[in-house]
Amino acid sequence: MLKHANNVPQCALAVEEVVRKAGAPEGLCRTLLVEVGQVADVIADPRVAAVTLTGSTEVGAIVAA
Repeated sequence: MLKHANNVPQCALAVEEVVRKAGAPEGLCRTLLVEVGQVADVIADPRVAAVTLTGSTEVGAIVAA
């Protein structure tokens, strides 16, 4: 799952398209077009095994918590 910053959703969709065109199995890469307030629920889902991010230390601390 890929969730880019809300101001650049087309970047995430482009990455998903490149992965698809490269021949990856359907559904291997999915873009999440969700609001910031929904991210905690996504992370808390038991099917999510790990989270990685690029961004600020502040956001990293929030995700780690």
